[in-house]
Amino acid sequence: PPGIPGLEAYANNTTSTLLYLLLDLSEVRNTEADHAAAHLGKAIGIANLLRGTHAHSAQRRCYIPTDVCARHGVSTEDVYRARSTEELRNAVHEVASVAKSHLDSARAMAPR
Repeated sequence: PPGIPGLEAYANNTTSTLLYLLLDLSEVRNTEADHAAAHLGKAIGIANLLRGTHAHSAQRRCYIPTDVCARHGVSTEDVYRARSTEELRNAVHEVASVAKSHLDSARAMAPR
């Protein structure tokens, strides 16, 4: 994806959709639950893409956004060749921080 918004949209359209389906099957009709599911789905989806980076790179696929890679001086070839560099770790950390932010948002919506 070209940027974080594209990555979030992908996670929303895949993982969050499954959570919406689970809410629907459980007959939960609540806007706050849907909002929490959106954040949780984005967190899980992004984390899963990061977790699969090595397997994706073997297929010459990179789900670390290009703008994040550019900001940290990482080329897609670095990702494809599984070069573990400080720059790549920083790029992954930036993306992981976005996932963590969504997880924190979902947790903040949980009833206390």
